[in-house]
Amino acid sequence: MNWTTNLNLGAVHTSGHFEEKPRNGLSRTGHTVVAVFLGIILVFGFLNNLIVLILFCKFKALRNPVNMILLNISASDLLVCVSGTTLSFASNISGSLSGKMKRSVLDMLCLRCSP
Repeated sequence: MNWTTNLNLGAVHTSGHFEEKPRNGLSRTGHTVVAVFLGIILVFGFLNNLIVLILFCKFKALRNPVNMILLNISASDLLVCVSGTTLSFASNISGSLSGKMKRSVLDMLCLRCSP
């Protein structure tokens, strides 16, 4: 027998006698696990990048060209943690992005024109 497993954790028998339809997306438990990990990434990423920015502002000896590049990376990573990780966290807590949340995200990103 030839059994294959897809990324959605659904088994499919390829001989044609039995075929289980693959599930779309994660289960509720899967979304909760992803939300927990995203929450941890959000908290630690925000705090670590905030510490870098505070130390850079506090100590003038750190202000050299190489550290300016690291400051730029830290500032952009802080923005990604605040915007992107927060949206992913919220969508995994609710199970998926709701229609209202999708529209507000698209409006925020100016990708949707509304009269």
